[in-house]
Amino acid sequence: MKIKVQLVVCAEDGREEQVQEIAAVEKPYQRIEHLGFTLAEAKSILKTLQQHLVERQATAFVATHAQCDHCGKALGIKAGSVARMAGDLLQQAGQSRSQISGDQR
Repeated sequence: MKIKVQLVVCAEDGREEQVQEIAAVEKPYQRIEHLGFTLAEAKSILKTLQQHLVERQATAFVATHAQCDHCGKALGIKAGSVARMAGDLLQQAGQSRSQISGDQR
């Protein structure tokens, strides 16, 4: 059985704007222990999902805050900065989580 996990970003009106494949996994189903994702698969899928989600959210945040609230003047933020910022946030979150849980990856 082939399983696809996708991130679908929708516009305010509900129409799909972006579809990003997060994972495609071939899963056996002949035995009870094959059901569901393994912990390693789930962690990998969640990590990839978080990376794409934070990148989309950071881009949307910057787009909505691209102008000064007071004068309307465009603020100078480069698109590459958003991706780096999102990556930094994910890395910091991962480090914090591993420090708290004692997980040594």
